[in-house]
Amino acid sequence: MTINADGNTVGSVYATNYVAMPASGQRYNTNIKIGDGTTISGTITSGGSSDNLTDAIAAANNNKSAITLGNSTSHNPITINGSLINFNSAEITEKAVVNVAGSFKNGGGATAANHAATYSKHGSIQMDTDSTLGITSTSSVVSASQLVAYPNATLSTPYVQTSGLINLSDLDFSTNKGNLFWKPIGNPPTSISNTYNGAYWGTQAAFPILTFNGGDTSTKSGAVNISPNNFSGVDSAKNYAFLGDYTMSSLSTPSNPTWIGYVVPGQVRVYNTTGDADSGNWQHHLKSNVTTGNPVAGQTMQAWASVASDTDASSIKVMYVMGYSDSTTAPFSFTAKAPYYIKSRTATAFDGKVLNNYPSTNPNFDVNAGTTGATRNFGTRDYFVGNQQDGTNDQAIYGSYIVQNVATDNTTSLSAGNYILPNKGSAINASSLTQAQLQKIVGLKGVGVMTDITMSGDPLSSINNAGNTIQDPTTSDTNVKDKSYAEIPVSWTLEKSSTNSNIVVVVPQAAVISSDSQTALNVYDASMTSDDAHDLKDQKDLDGNWTYALAFKADGTIEEPVISSPSNLVTTLQTIQANNPIIDGDGNIRPVTYTYNGLSKDITLNLTFGSISLSTPNSYDFGTLYVSPKPLISWATSPASDVVVTDTRTGSALKPWYVSVAQTQDLKGLTNNNNLASYLFFKDSTGSKVITSDALQIYANTSPTTGTFKLNQNWNSTSGEGIQLNIPVDHQEKGTYEGQLTWSLNNVPSN
Repeated sequence: MTINADGNTVGSVYATNYVAMPASGQRYNTNIKIGDGTTISGTITSGGSSDNLTDAIAAANNNKSAITLGNSTSHNPITINGSLINFNSAEITEKAVVNVAGSFKNGGGATAANHAATYSKHGSIQMDTDSTLGITSTSSVVSASQLVAYPNATLSTPYVQTSGLINLSDLDFSTNKGNLFWKPIGNPPTSISNTYNGAYWGTQAAFPILTFNGGDTSTKSGAVNISPNNFSGVDSAKNYAFLGDYTMSSLSTPSNPTWIGYVVPGQVRVYNTTGDADSGNWQHHLKSNVTTGNPVAGQTMQAWASVASDTDASSIKVMYVMGYSDSTTAPFSFTAKAPYYIKSRTATAFDGKVLNNYPSTNPNFDVNAGTTGATRNFGTRDYFVGNQQDGTNDQAIYGSYIVQNVATDNTTSLSAGNYILPNKGSAINASSLTQAQLQKIVGLKGVGVMTDITMSGDPLSSINNAGNTIQDPTTSDTNVKDKSYAEIPVSWTLEKSSTNSNIVVVVPQAAVISSDSQTALNVYDASMTSDDAHDLKDQKDLDGNWTYALAFKADGTIEEPVISSPSNLVTTLQTIQANNPIIDGDGNIRPVTYTYNGLSKDITLNLTFGSISLSTPNSYDFGTLYVSPKPLISWATSPASDVVVTDTRTGSALKPWYVSVAQTQDLKGLTNNNNLASYLFFKDSTGSKVITSDALQIYANTSPTTGTFKLNQNWNSTSGEGIQLNIPVDHQEKGTYEGQLTWSLNNVPSN
């Protein structure tokens, strides 16, 4: 028969179909299907009469009395307020929920006391995957010869303090790799009245859930099939955790012998990793009395872990009794494997309720904002001790079931900018730049682990070397890349992400750099003659050969600045005369203002009208000298040309000047190597001085006038002035002697 009316209430049903048998009387042939949402208010009898033990046994022995609960559609609970009895087999289908307020028994007269003697050999209950058998009253009774559990089968009962609520003679987890999960209802007691000495957790206060008797004594009527890994519990409303165990020694009640399957208040911790396989691992570091592997009955545990201490695992489960403690400061830790990092971390109750709002793990980094990006590891003591969700050390009766999860990721991004850097004279410059400074000035940011960032090559050495070699330009040829400025590319890599920066190094003595270091203006003071000014072609000619002006962008673009003041300067210079009012009393045009992208730089342009020049002899000859018992003195023979300064400058262009001479190659014998350098003198009215390799001033014009100045007109033996050779006796050696003199004209501008 089928009772399959969702939401209907069914009263008493005497469901017996039987046929006559020649030798044995009657055979019961009853199959009952009870649909989701059905409420049984009376008694449904599967075989025989509801109170006839003989009928019930006969129905069972003929294997024709079967009950199926649930239709795998709506999954509305089936409620047994009355009785469902006299079955040979009962199946609670997948995801079906059966709540028993009355009785669910293999015989109408079954009790805890007579189960072993009378009701232990027939009537099994099969709980399919994700099914639930709930007992809602402590006066209810469930009786079966065997309970067969599929994966994630749930038993729900009140917080029972007495045995005999669910009576069994065997328990089968192995056939279908099943497990039982206990879900208590109602409020827990403030104290637990029963203490059992169990197979796994030693002597503990506990709740008796399953009563075993009437079966095989060697298997303790099936109780030996219980282990902490297939029998556990959680109060979902309070998140209390319970550990499964059974009594190894038999008890005398409700019948002798009896074994109890019970749950112990304890702690359950699960540590998971969400992300790609092998992206990170947990470790536990518990050192005190921790058992690993399959728990062994009779070997008492205080704590059990799925892996050994200090062992990598993507997921770890730890169970321990309330009295367990360990002195490890951070008993749990997580480490992601490069290139993965910790994306988020959560702690939830068994049912997924959030227990702790950890600060969000921010994988973004920004060197200028002070954010450091993702991390790979952490250690924690959170939730290890006590039942409190904040991890406080509260050794109360009930523990908690807590799941910590780390989500990993390997998504990266990287960005950086460009920068113009002075080579000296600044707190951050290209003579002693560090990687940390370089990362900061280019504004490195992205997503990922910042310490994983690498640079290609050795750009720091290139930058700092450029800082020591970049010089002020002296010609248009030296106002080019790698001489007056340098451009150094930097490539950054973070796993699969990469970006580039460009560093421009300029000379700080002249350069003006914008506050954001993205543009720069480099220009120098210059001096030129009026002839040079008249020959100028355009501003490019002025900048390229005189002021060496350049404008920079941080991306390496080199551009030409403009002269904003004085207006039309180049046109003015092309025809300028000494009396032009643009020129001050010192022959300067100032300020000359260059501008570029909001930057400005003032320089001074000095103009010289006319010119000053120096002409000197190609050679001097002291003639032929003869070895003598006294010093040899000779004056340089007058050469074909003179030492002449010609100054055509006029007005403010006239500046003081002086002439110097230096012995740039020692006067010595070509064959005998006799050195006479120390005996070559310049004599004038002020005295006699040795001509050395250092420039010796021999004439100064401090009040210059336009004209021609013959400096050597009085250099001879008669006047006793000029260049003289005075060789002492001990250095007179026969030979031919040569040396070299270098003359210099020095234009000294007034300050």
